[in-house]
Amino acid sequence: MGSEQDRNRFFGAVITGAALVATGGTAAFTGVAGGLSTFSAAGALAVAQVSAISLAAGYAYSALAGNTSLPDFRNQVRSYDINQLGSALPTAQVYGETKIGGAIFYQETTIENDYLHRMIAFADHEIESFEEVYLDEYRLTLAGNGRVSGATDIAGNEIDIFTSDEYAVAYIAQIQEKLGTADQSYSPIDGSEVWDASHTASGVAYLHCTFLYSADAYPNGAPTITAVVKGKKLYDPRTQTTAYSNNSALVLRDYLISSGIADASEINETLFSAAANICDEDVTLADGTTEKRYTCNGSFTTDVDPAKIIGTIVDTMGGMVWYSQGQWGCKAAKYTAPVLALNEDDFRSGLSISTRNSRKDGFNKVIGLFRSPDTNWQQTNFPSITSPTFLNVDGGQENTLEMDLPFVTSSATAQRIAKIALYRNREQLKISGSFGMRALNLTVGDLVTITYDRLGFDAKVFEVTEWTFGLASDMTLQVSMSLQEISSGIFNWDADETAFESNNTTLTPAFSVPAVGLSHTVSEVVYNEKITSTLFVTVSSTHPEQIDSVEVELIRTTKGDADVNFMGIVISFLRIIVGTATTSELFLFQTDPSNQYFGNISDLGTQNISIDDVICLLRRQVGLENTTAQDNYIDNTFVPTMVNDPVKYGSYVTVQPYQEEFVVVNKGDLGLFEFKDIEEGDYTVRARGINAHGTKGPWVER
Repeated sequence: MGSEQDRNRFFGAVITGAALVATGGTAAFTGVAGGLSTFSAAGALAVAQVSAISLAAGYAYSALAGNTSLPDFRNQVRSYDINQLGSALPTAQVYGETKIGGAIFYQETTIENDYLHRMIAFADHEIESFEEVYLDEYRLTLAGNGRVSGATDIAGNEIDIFTSDEYAVAYIAQIQEKLGTADQSYSPIDGSEVWDASHTASGVAYLHCTFLYSADAYPNGAPTITAVVKGKKLYDPRTQTTAYSNNSALVLRDYLISSGIADASEINETLFSAAANICDEDVTLADGTTEKRYTCNGSFTTDVDPAKIIGTIVDTMGGMVWYSQGQWGCKAAKYTAPVLALNEDDFRSGLSISTRNSRKDGFNKVIGLFRSPDTNWQQTNFPSITSPTFLNVDGGQENTLEMDLPFVTSSATAQRIAKIALYRNREQLKISGSFGMRALNLTVGDLVTITYDRLGFDAKVFEVTEWTFGLASDMTLQVSMSLQEISSGIFNWDADETAFESNNTTLTPAFSVPAVGLSHTVSEVVYNEKITSTLFVTVSSTHPEQIDSVEVELIRTTKGDADVNFMGIVISFLRIIVGTATTSELFLFQTDPSNQYFGNISDLGTQNISIDDVICLLRRQVGLENTTAQDNYIDNTFVPTMVNDPVKYGSYVTVQPYQEEFVVVNKGDLGLFEFKDIEEGDYTVRARGINAHGTKGPWVER
């Protein structure tokens, strides 16, 4: 099982503790009484300030404000990518489906330090399921009891990382899933004196991972466990049921309530239901398949600024969120019919007009990142959205908006959101002013038509981006609004989206080692004026960059010619004794007896050697059993008498038995290996590669 020092090196500094990870990072927005205020969140952190309340939303929508000077959210709304160990780590929340790591909130070694147990938390709430579990870069196959029964690499190839000559597959690793239910059962640790039945980790979705010490399976110590998780179950006001969903509007609703920003009474269920219906619409893709218009799939730790989380969620539906008249509302990106027609009779003031964005606030190209299962959940670029028309209008100068969408997992969805952002930015006309009481029925996100002859507006469509109700200077009631032009063409998306093609370099997993090529020959070679039998082994690889060194092992499978020669000489000698020798056999022993294989023949003249001795010895030579008395006679009388010279005895009488295990004979770089002075016989050669991380590849035998 390895020495205690080896196990300690494998397991690392193991702590024992029973405390679960801490919860933190929630925040609440507060309002100031006095007046009704409504405003949109137009920008990734493009903040509208009214009555001391600050809100934020996704910068996918910020294009309508013409603001590209956005805070960099890249890599800020993140969860655990690996396993982090600590006693007071922030918890994580998971919405939709995504691949994440987790926080190790308890670990312990048991049974003479041969087993490492780790409790890894993935969410501080109940989840739908663990869809896939990964050990380092390998996707695991789990048996019914959670024991690992197989693994595949990133390309789907079966690997034998959990099989070896020493261990059975079932004992290398075991993964037990806990979904975070309030009444979930206790997951026992065999041999633990600390973790007992009271440790159920209720409300925490976690994996109980057990690893058996194995230098071959875990060459770099305790592995990293990640998982593809289907996350939180969400309440749907449309059906009044709670079930798993990745609907962006329902995700936003749940986060506002669960984070403490709002309670259920502060949610405008009508607006959220309308947004949820838009998100659930099917969109036809270029290949004829469909997908939901907007989904949210991501995870974050609870220490992240809630404004950033809200913004990232709203990004996934290209929409907007606001707080109005004591309630939160939202809108998903889709053209809706105007709800009110305004004209000159509705104006209570002159209009402030902005006709164009400044050069720094405009863009004609959108690029960005998203995460997808097609790229093993790594951030990658979605195909850029460009407009030659806009580029020509801008005098050929390319201006680019970088839009990172970490909670979007579809390339087509990312492109739709990017296209909406690009087209919104080109709808540059903005107006603001005071309106009469008919505008009291409006709210942020509503579309209206405005007819104003002096400005050439003939039922021109605008979207309300900010709404405030209060008193004018003459103490009359008025509604102040900001509006931006909009058209249905912004949201059109026919089946011409760019098909996702990842042309990024696919890096080989750090713990993947390819099989080597192997060939060998035996030749007689002269070394130092002496002819010796030499085994030449050539180890090659089609991917030498992935192999740091190789090791070669041999096993002898048959007896050599020297053994056969010895038996022939024994037979010839015995035939001389019993008088049946041939002329050539007699000539063999008529030379100087002291130079023969059996020493001085006269020394055997008094021995009672018969043909039975020959049979007994031959049975011994070919591996057949004799009686104990026969074996003692051969060992103590027959052989010592026949062979007086220790050198000759070692060379011709001592017969090496069949080897039962491979013997490591060399280790080095890819290429040619030479083994000199090998004993005669048949051999099996095997070799395997080892990468720079110490991971060993599969054995190849010849």
